[in-house]
Amino acid sequence: MPKLDLTYPTVLQLFGPYEMKGRTESRALLAWFLENYYHFEATEVDDSICDARYDKGVDGLYVNDQLAQVDIFQVQLVKAVSKTLGDVALRKL
Repeated sequence: MPKLDLTYPTVLQLFGPYEMKGRTESRALLAWFLENYYHFEATEVDDSICDARYDKGVDGLYVNDQLAQVDIFQVQLVKAVSKTLGDVALRKL
């Protein structure tokens, strides 16, 4: 099985078609994820993404009425490889 390459430039190729005017790279990645894993239609994707300044780290929301749960999404693209990965951003959420 070939090795999965998840480096920054390679990952951008996955969700290139999801980049639109006014949509950041992280929003494009979240749009790709919601469409491919949650099987959302385009309007559902746009309704679920709420990434903006001062949003306390929340990039998307999905309310599942059938399961009575709320899914909260946080997307972060890392452009450079760092020595360690921490959970500081996740703890702030």
